[in-house]
Formats: sequence, structure tokens, C-alpha cells
Amino acid sequence: MRLLDWDDGAFEFHSVTEPSPELEAGSMPIEVARLEAARWLDEGRRSSHAALPRESGLRVQHREIDLKDPKRSKVEQSILDLAGLGMNIARLIETIQEPDGLIEGCILDLVERGAVRYEENGALH
Repeated sequence: MRLLDWDDGAFEFHSVTEPSPELEAGSMPIEVARLEAARWLDEGRRSSHAALPRESGLRVQHREIDLKDPKRSKVEQSILDLAGLGMNIARLIETIQEPDGLIEGCILDLVERGAVRYEENGALH
């Protein structure tokens, strides 16, 4: 889906004449995939918050996190897990398969709740 958001690039698609059972299980018609990708990108743009500094690292505030917080979403848990591995914001956004705006919103919510901090120009927020 991220390929559709690129400003430029060369793309080549090859059709499979006889799909394998492995591909069939998780596949969808190309028209559906394109529409889903357009929806995904549109949602990301609409829900986009002030752009977070993509190269900033996240620091998990372990002492402030209730590990069994029932309010934590799946996306928030993914952010915490990946931030704990040392991924910066750009890598998190590339790894988590959700719209960018949703991920940024979750990061900001986690910052607001004191669960994570991000570094911008040498200062922690």
C-alpha cells in the first residue's frame, strides 16, 4: 500500500497464470487491493497529526506503564514493543501496518499518558 503513496518509482506487475494454494488463501482481486490501499492512505492523511520528527527515537517509560492496561490498543502495544527494540518513529511507521496518521496519533497519546517520550533536537518530549 505504501507504494501508492510514493511520488515516483518504476513498477512492474506480473500476473500468475496458475495461483498456488498459498497465494489464494490471503489474496484479493487487484481492484479491491487498490481501493483498500487508497482508503488506507486517505485515512492516514485525514487523521494525520502534526508530523512527528521521523528520525526521532522513542523511549519507553517502563516505570510508568501498567503492562495490563485494558485501554491500550493493539497499535499502541505494537509501538511500545517496537520502541523497546530501539526503532525510531520512521521505522515504526514502516513496520506497523496501519495508516501513518493513526500511528502518529497513538504515539502522541502514549506521550501524553507518560508511557513514551520522543527525542527532538536533543530534547526529550
